[in-house]
Amino acid sequence: MHTQTTPLRVRRNSRNETALDVARRTNSIHNLMAAEMIDRASIDGSCNEDHLKLCGFTQDEILMHGPQARQLAERKALAA
Repeated sequence: MHTQTTPLRVRRNSRNETALDVARRTNSIHNLMAAEMIDRASIDGSCNEDHLKLCGFTQDEILMHGPQARQLAERKALAA
């Protein structure tokens, strides 16, 4: 099970998939990556590539989805 403080990437659904598994399956990696960026920035003031790798994102995913995720994270942070 998960709690509110369990990072998104490790929460599991009824199919025993992590959020990262679901994001990969549904082609929504940028959304999850943006959420992780926001979460990390709220704790440390920033988020870097090393943190995203620790979250389980591959180098290719970071290169492909990172710019879009960063823009989404910035928009969400400004809206909050």
